[in-house]
Amino acid sequence: MFFSSNPFKQSAYIEIAYDLGRYIFSALGKNKKCIVLDLDNTLWGGVVGEDGIQGISLGHDYPGNCFVDFQKELLKLYHRGIILAINSKNNESDAFEVFDNHPDMVLQKKHFAAWQINWSDKANNIQQLAKDLNIGIDSMIFIDDNPAECEWVKSQCPECTVVQLPKQYYLLPSIIKTLPGIDRIKLTDEDKKKGAMYQAQIKRKKLKNSASDLGTFLHELMMEIVIKKSEPFTIPRISQLTQKTNQFNMTTRRYTEQDIMAFDNASKHHVFSVSSKDRFGDNGIVGVIILKFEEKICIIDTFLLSCRVIARTIEQSMIAFVADFAQKNGAEKLIGEYIPTAKNKPACDVYLKMNMQKDGANRFVADLKHQKFEYSQYLKLIIDD
Repeated sequence: MFFSSNPFKQSAYIEIAYDLGRYIFSALGKNKKCIVLDLDNTLWGGVVGEDGIQGISLGHDYPGNCFVDFQKELLKLYHRGIILAINSKNNESDAFEVFDNHPDMVLQKKHFAAWQINWSDKANNIQQLAKDLNIGIDSMIFIDDNPAECEWVKSQCPECTVVQLPKQYYLLPSIIKTLPGIDRIKLTDEDKKKGAMYQAQIKRKKLKNSASDLGTFLHELMMEIVIKKSEPFTIPRISQLTQKTNQFNMTTRRYTEQDIMAFDNASKHHVFSVSSKDRFGDNGIVGVIILKFEEKICIIDTFLLSCRVIARTIEQSMIAFVADFAQKNGAEKLIGEYIPTAKNKPACDVYLKMNMQKDGANRFVADLKHQKFEYSQYLKLIIDD
């Protein structure tokens, strides 16, 4: 320590490395999106179906105070953009009686984006929650006190991170602080509203299921899309989307905030954010377009859309905007790339659907002098470039 002028003891290296690892994990966009929670002996002590709302441990005395603090830590994560969900073998009416009537409940129903409260297999419930929320199982953390349930979910959903709670109740609050992938280097407005956004997403799904066809659903959704040149306020979210969007991402190029700022200052590049809202709420910034001009050619460097809003014809209006913008800025040819990854297959045929011509394995071309692109009829588009 004296020879190297290092202020840390060797025993501290493991903790420092651990903290750095969490920071790097977050910087690379490897964050977890959702914490799925059991209820009995997890959010409160005891079994509500047997003990009743008066008999569970939740309050100011031990061990109830441990569960209160555990919920407080979870609430902090909710406000940092982590989605909360429930996976519990219980009667739904018994479970929600605790949420509705127990005076010491910190978490409320409004904090949970989705729940599976039933007597079904918990691994199947995890899969259903992932489907309802439209997220990957690999972005979920499942927390339960029962070792058998934990092992079963591990075996059936190996992509899911499973955390078994300790029997020492006083350790519960500290467990949350050590969960992998929950750190956020910077919080965007979208992060802070994430829980409410996913609740609105489930309402959209119900509307879609009740609509007679896709066109009816899209009309009733009443979407409004804003395409806007990047600015200092939107750069953190633009960078974040390039780092974390996998499914509907044509090139999966990852850019830092410094990269986006450099593009803004380069005459050949143009960066746009795409925001979305509808009758159920504001989704915030959900898409990114990065264009590069080379003489009379416009190259689509980045074209991505959050999985929460795909298959709603937003991409159609994005492409039409790109074509018009490129033409106004002197381009005669539009080039788009599709770089395949393990996760972006949903985006593989976007350019083909827009009638761009295939030019090689993963390159698509449009002649802007002769080809016109139609904007979607199902949304109101506002352009602020």
